[in-house]
Amino acid sequence: MKPEVSIIIPTFNRAHTIEETIDCVMNQTHQKWECLVVDDGSTDGTEELLKTKFSEDSRFIYIQRPKSRKKGAASCRNLGLEKAEGKFIQFLDSDDLIAENKLEEQTNLLKNAPLNSLATSKWGRMQPNWEFPMIYEKMPTYFSSKNPRKLLDVFGNQFTYFPPHVYLLPSGLIKKAGIWDEELSLSDDGEFFCRMILGSSNIVFSPKTYAIYKTGAGNRLNGLLSEEGIASYIKAWTLNEKTILHCTGVKNHVLVRQAKLHFYKRMKKHNPSVIKEHPDFFNSRMSSFEYLFLKTSAKLNSLL
Repeated sequence: MKPEVSIIIPTFNRAHTIEETIDCVMNQTHQKWECLVVDDGSTDGTEELLKTKFSEDSRFIYIQRPKSRKKGAASCRNLGLEKAEGKFIQFLDSDDLIAENKLEEQTNLLKNAPLNSLATSKWGRMQPNWEFPMIYEKMPTYFSSKNPRKLLDVFGNQFTYFPPHVYLLPSGLIKKAGIWDEELSLSDDGEFFCRMILGSSNIVFSPKTYAIYKTGAGNRLNGLLSEEGIASYIKAWTLNEKTILHCTGVKNHVLVRQAKLHFYKRMKKHNPSVIKEHPDFFNSRMSSFEYLFLKTSAKLNSLL
């Protein structure tokens, strides 16, 4: 039976977390799926653990990234896309979770939506010392729209976002908008989903399901401060700026200005030389006045 949904999980040395992620896939109420786990070269027993766990369910497919392919999550996701057979694509990191009804709720929405619509859902966080996740019941991003750009506007004006596994994407949308940029080591998800959102025809939101983002697994600041991370962040947001301008005609969108201000503050504190090296990138950042105004407005809106 051909799967309806392809779940793609890149992993690297996550033997201590991936089993729970695999269990949330096994427990899905929607059963017409395949799950492609792409290993980026783990050395912690991930391969042995997964092959044992997958032995009784042929819907799971374990893939080792070939040495000829570039290392990184983006490369692993693209490798999964090359082998995926599903009409819909669910990206899921190996330390995150999705509700057991997520695939069912979102596939039902997309089946009744226009071509190249994308589905979103509620989401929440889970800390290592928490017994239960905290699901955000009210967020400014929780809406359906025939104008996908509205979601980017809300991201920028309300200082919020969606983690990648909130989305369920038609495979046709990815073919139209493009695969993951393997040259990006940081902000690759933001660049990818910017293209997916602006390439989509509609956004359909499901209030009946959710994704859980597990925090505390690593130090993102270290990545942001590395030479590779700095170059990747600047490239990703330069690409986003070009994509938004091309698709909407809006130059230096509020989301881009916000990202540049965020990065400016980090670099001013930890590596000021980066600001001098990239003046054109930082000159168009959000002003402190605009930041305070939008932050105040966002806080007031959250109280309404």
